Amino acid sequence: DMDADKKHLVLDACTLTNLEIFANNNDGSERDTLFSFVDHAVTAGGKRLLKNWLAKPLYSAKAINQRLDAVDALGTLLDDAADHLEIRDLFASFGDVERGLARVHSAAAAEETVVMFDDTNKRKVVDFVKVLKGLKTGLEISDRLRHEWQGVPDCTSEVLDSLLIGDESISDDAAEKLDYFFTSAFDFVEAENGEVKPPIGESGDPEYLAALGKLEDVDRELESELDMWRGKLGERSLRWYHRGKEGYQLEVPKKWFKPGRRIPSEFTPMSEGQTGKRFWTPRIQELYRRRVDALEGLSDQESGVFKKILSRFD
Repeated sequence: DMDADKKHLVLDACTLTNLEIFANNNDGSERDTLFSFVDHAVTAGGKRLLKNWLAKPLYSAKAINQRLDAVDALGTLLDDAADHLEIRDLFASFGDVERGLARVHSAAAAEETVVMFDDTNKRKVVDFVKVLKGLKTGLEISDRLRHEWQGVPDCTSEVLDSLLIGDESISDDAAEKLDYFFTSAFDFVEAENGEVKPPIGESGDPEYLAALGKLEDVDRELESELDMWRGKLGERSLRWYHRGKEGYQLEVPKKWFKPGRRIPSEFTPMSEGQTGKRFWTPRIQELYRRRVDALEGLSDQESGVFKKILSRFD
């Protein structure tokens, strides 16, 4: 009765070493240890859970039998399932969702502003996408196991009953909630490359759309400026040349420079190459500075949108 609330045995480091649970007494490796013989997990989370089970064995005979029943029933279930190999492959592609969720929670709780397009924060976006994919795979695994479980009445396990169809099972609206992040929260294809592009249209973030509109306005003005100079100089091959922090230089091809032709007075030489000479005008310089500011504003909004997405997910 004194141990009625005790759930696990306590194994100290000396006991774990003597029993060679995780490391052998020969060279300290996992080879020929108990863990090496029973570990058939295909996910990182599964390996950690198994290690935890071995380090903290169950104390109650009832709990031990419930776990054994669950393992036996799950083995029978997978052996009888027509697509058991596909289910195992799904587990293998599940990824380390447990650790991923911890990183997402940490990013969502961070007080500092996330600066997008920094390599570190691009990785945060990519990590978030991996978590979403892992959760989607997890839902598919759960659906398949639930379907198989309901079709095999001979298998009995209180633990699996609770996990697959009982109080601990995944809620019915989980797929719908997760689908929002795949279809409505942002451009999922762009996010796989570390870029957060909110949806365009009625569902888009108003502040982001305003920042995007400013950038598009400047781009249109730059194209109009290019067309104007093409007409003035009578040279349709004029184009923009981008060089480091001095982008949108107006490149005039070498063939244009003929005797008697003079460049306009507002042209300021910027650079020269094999294809032509490049210039800025006060108007082009102004537009370029405005474009840099618009890009920074858009980046700030994308950062804010990602923070909002993480907060909603968390």
